[in-house]
Amino acid sequence: MFKRILVPLDGSALAESVLSVTAQVTSALQGILILFRAYDVPPSDVPLPVIEAQAEQAQTYLAGVARRPELAGLQVETQILGGAAALNVLDAVQEYRADLLVMSSHGRSGFTRWALGSVAEYVIRHASIPVLVLHRPREGEPLRKTAQVALVALDGSRLAETALAPAMEVLFALSSPQEGTLHLARVVAPPVEIHAPESSEQRTPLLEREDAILREAEDYLLGLTERLQAEGLEGHHPTVTWSLHISEDIRATLVRAGEQADQEGHEALFLALATHGRSALERLAAGGSIAVGVLEHTSLPLLIVHAREDRDSV
Repeated sequence: MFKRILVPLDGSALAESVLSVTAQVTSALQGILILFRAYDVPPSDVPLPVIEAQAEQAQTYLAGVARRPELAGLQVETQILGGAAALNVLDAVQEYRADLLVMSSHGRSGFTRWALGSVAEYVIRHASIPVLVLHRPREGEPLRKTAQVALVALDGSRLAETALAPAMEVLFALSSPQEGTLHLARVVAPPVEIHAPESSEQRTPLLEREDAILREAEDYLLGLTERLQAEGLEGHHPTVTWSLHISEDIRATLVRAGEQADQEGHEALFLALATHGRSALERLAAGGSIAVGVLEHTSLPLLIVHAREDRDSV
């Protein structure tokens, strides 16, 4: 599925911090790693040699990165484009036929405000391919043990399920030679009326409605789990687990679930979600806001899939 993996770089060590994980993914999937750098295009009155020097400097930088030890044995391409950072990333996706984009959550120049800024939102909203966002641990931050688990956020829609196949590919790459565990997480917001002061007679139908919502969500997760275990996904047969959460704060609930992905409280390898869906997720996911919100509140890697009707789902 992922054969051409694009990594945008801006010359900073923070942006380069994704290379080790990306090399692991590229190697496991027998793919091609595309190192990409955007360079500034000066105003039209700047002499051509100045522009050519900037392009050459960018290419020289990428050639040096390509020789790093962690990339040894991989098929590596280096590519440059002139222009604005966010637009250049999306142009590079099309120009070099990438099918997975891997980015750092920090960096300088165009990526300085990645986790909270316009570049993040623009790429998340408009990228036509999955985006894997990796965080570099802060200095002095203790390392937590990680479980071989990918947590996929679902809302019961086919569009949300488009995150499953990309998540399985990344899970396989990061947990290989094991298959890993695909954990399906669904967050259900309680009916608003439940919180209103009501008599017991008035509350009964509301409680019944809540029970019906929970039963539907549980049946959905059980059915999808059984289907994935029986049929596999992308040629893999991972362990599939699920959890159902009742909360009005979907983003915080997903973050907590990812940070306690197994019974021992280990973190998930990454969280995966589609940027569109229905019901509770739709209100947050429209335009990618839930993805940006999760980025703001977790240090876990995040796989963002731009859901489309024509993308294959399970």
